[in-house]
Amino acid sequence: MLLAKRHDIGLEILQGSAFAFLVGCIYHYFGPSSSTPPSPEVCAVLAAGVLLTVSVGRQFAAKTSTPSAADTLSQREEAELVEKLRGADWLQLEKVVSEIYVQLGCATWRQANSEGENNFSLVIERGSHKAAVMCKPWKNAEIASPEIIEFSTELKRAGMSHGVLVSLRQGTLPALQVAEALGIEIVNETGLLQLMAGCGERLRGECLAILESDAKYCPSCDHQMLLRTATKGLGAGEQFWGCSTYPKCRCSVPH
Repeated sequence: MLLAKRHDIGLEILQGSAFAFLVGCIYHYFGPSSSTPPSPEVCAVLAAGVLLTVSVGRQFAAKTSTPSAADTLSQREEAELVEKLRGADWLQLEKVVSEIYVQLGCATWRQANSEGENNFSLVIERGSHKAAVMCKPWKNAEIASPEIIEFSTELKRAGMSHGVLVSLRQGTLPALQVAEALGIEIVNETGLLQLMAGCGERLRGECLAILESDAKYCPSCDHQMLLRTATKGLGAGEQFWGCSTYPKCRCSVPH
């Protein structure tokens, strides 16, 4: 995903720079034009550098090779996850996505969100990179350009330049083009399943527990939410999810 990709690219650049420096040192001391024999200390450092480079190369090759059986889902596991994901609301989906990002090494937190799935409440950070995550189940419609533009507007209001839109549906070609131009990554159902497969069996179990639970958690403080009925105002008689710590936390989301 967005932050993980940037982290990997940075490591690859660092590894490439270290390898180029190592090759330069070897050529300087052992090349045909070398006139200065290396000291024992220099030889030891170069030997350590060669061993480290080989080790990093093996790790990189393993990382970019075909996923092992442990990183793939069986047909039964995939079918179970798909069924649960398609039955999830945006609160459950957001909590699952948060667990995935934590597994990927990101710090995550929530900000107040009174507009439900029409706004973002999850923020992720890794190193100096930060992005907002909006989770929208959208079970019966493709992601269209207006939703991408709306998300981009919310990002600007929050002073952020990058976002991740998680949905169970595909995006239209115009939406994908707009998202790329605005620095927004789209993660669909297939992408979400791939991430869950790569995070290990323990995380998949935790995600299933979240998806199977009837509990709702506050996007602002992460306490459990209660189903309440409005008693006054224009929405009198309508149900909504309110934080169980009210009035300490006044966050509410539509039912």
